[in-house]
Amino acid sequence: MTVAMIGDVRLVGSQRYLTGEVRNGGDETAEAVQVIGELTIDGEVVAAGEQFIDFLSGGETEEIVFIFDRAAPEAETSLRVASYKSP
Repeated sequence: MTVAMIGDVRLVGSQRYLTGEVRNGGDETAEAVQVIGELTIDGEVVAAGEQFIDFLSGGETEEIVFIFDRAAPEAETSLRVASYKSP
């Protein structure tokens, strides 16, 4: 299970939009896939969010978007798959 940022981070007003693609590289369906998005400045997490994908079949991809209320251009962004369930 992987997640990768796609495209550029968009700054719109005071918000930062981060788009990612979650991919199930296995053959089995994954359930309740949890993806964490974080915004960090100088190594400190200043904003975080999570999303859940109900089901992701083997080989399937899903696009997700995180919206952070902080548009600090110096901030670094990261996405990671935190967990999933095997049905």
